[in-house]
Amino acid sequence: MNGEHKLTSLKNLETGTIKIGASSTITKYFLVNHIAKFHNEFPNIDISVTNNLTKNLISDLKKGSIDILVVNLPMEIDDDLTITPCTKLHDSFAGNLQYKNQIKEPISLKDLVENYPIITQKEPSNTRSFLNNLMNTNNIKFHPKFDIVSYGLIKDFAKAGLGIAYITKEFAKEELNNNLLFEIPIKEKIPKRGLGIVLPKNMICSFATEKLIEIIKNDSK
Repeated sequence: MNGEHKLTSLKNLETGTIKIGASSTITKYFLVNHIAKFHNEFPNIDISVTNNLTKNLISDLKKGSIDILVVNLPMEIDDDLTITPCTKLHDSFAGNLQYKNQIKEPISLKDLVENYPIITQKEPSNTRSFLNNLMNTNNIKFHPKFDIVSYGLIKDFAKAGLGIAYITKEFAKEELNNNLLFEIPIKEKIPKRGLGIVLPKNMICSFATEKLIEIIKNDSK
């Protein structure tokens, strides 16, 4: 393949590779549908997905091992990277029917964490950091009953009645819609979060990466 032909193939998305970095949670509950749409439109593009801690993925992005990184916001980054918000997230606490029947009126965060077992993601994670900051802002000493890495297991523990889980509602739609989990009313307002696309500053994206970013942004509006 000569240079001109290769460039034309890249522009037409007939060949190429996208290397994506994200947590397993973001990949499963957010990226899969966007990747599927991209793949249906451009089946000849190879896609590589790396799941790891955000700090490790940032290192991979800087080294060029991945092309694009999708992360939970808010997040502080180096000056040589850029973040583009792509969707909003809404956090909440949720339990099974047992806890729904126990907590029928809005409860304060302090009363919740002092009187009920809390299930959260294990440190370090952006979601856990956000929750820790929320507790600190409200002057609450926070020691969860269950620290779990897997977001799926957090929901499973909550469904089994082991405690009240800190969840992202967009990632627990199935459980909430099917009444497997119920949102626990909290007196304090939990700030909105989001997801963002991280890229090296001044980097020229491949045609394939640009198209994937376009799909993510358009579908997330």
